[in-house]
Amino acid sequence: MWILAGKYPLMNRLFCKYLLTIFFLSSLTGAYAQNYEKVWFDKTDSVYGYYTVIKPAGPRIQGAVVLFDGYGGDASSLLMETKIHNVASGNELLTVCIPTGLRIFLDDAHFVVIRKILDEVAKTYGISKNKFAMGGFSSGGTIALRYVELCYQQPSEFDIQPKALFTGDSPVDLLGLYQSSKRILSRHSQGWWLGEAKMIIDSLDAQIGPPTPGLARYRQVSPFLVSDTVPGNEQALVHVAYRTYHDVDVEWAIKNRQQSIYEKNMLNASELVNRLQLLGNTQAEFVSSPIHGRRSNGQMHPHSWNIIDEIDLVYWIREKLGLLTSAVK
Repeated sequence: MWILAGKYPLMNRLFCKYLLTIFFLSSLTGAYAQNYEKVWFDKTDSVYGYYTVIKPAGPRIQGAVVLFDGYGGDASSLLMETKIHNVASGNELLTVCIPTGLRIFLDDAHFVVIRKILDEVAKTYGISKNKFAMGGFSSGGTIALRYVELCYQQPSEFDIQPKALFTGDSPVDLLGLYQSSKRILSRHSQGWWLGEAKMIIDSLDAQIGPPTPGLARYRQVSPFLVSDTVPGNEQALVHVAYRTYHDVDVEWAIKNRQQSIYEKNMLNASELVNRLQLLGNTQAEFVSSPIHGRRSNGQMHPHSWNIIDEIDLVYWIREKLGLLTSAVK
């Protein structure tokens, strides 16, 4: 087996994915309900005062996957939209879901909460600091992205330094998000997305300030700025495996939202991957989803968790955490 795996890496990759699929199917038979746990850090807040842990189906924990939902996300609702936790549970990975609340980006208060939770998880479950992966959807991915950058920008302040990072249709450039929201408001007279665009602008104005003259603040809190001609916060990710997932159906966006690629998160995310690769990060990837986005209620929507292939993601995480060998023994 190992001779074939070494000689034929594609065969090894396909075999590993086959095993992950088998583990995934077996993990759906009751393991999730048995291993789900709410851990409270603020019992006065019934929505955002806890994090959720889904333990592996078996006795061994080899690593952890930390997930963040989008704007308004608590620590449980995302479990209805993705099966990442199910696949992880069947493959010796602990899943930790951390609430984001009404946040578009990582603020100081949330930073403290995340660091405390990760330190607690590592200690409670005996997980090595280099066996963590982190990711999120929408603004949850923006938060995860900036947090991982800080882990490497200030390594002496973080015991946990994630080795793998992914984002699902996340706004990686807050200035770009502000500008695209302005364009949406100027071009449209109706549509629910007008309220979303106004909320984004109002929130960023209140918490960061207008881009002019507040660009220095944007450079501080945004994971990345397309408009900058020199590398910024993204430099911290040069040695981190990174994936960004997107539904690239531009035709649907034009027809149903009257929006072009310039109003989509994929535009700036593709530039982030490109610049990371130019910096020497050979593990940075832009992933075009082979399926269209769809919510758990059946609604067609390109901005959905399901654009992330759960089995392929967990395989990738295990690979980047150095766990594949043990998975196929």
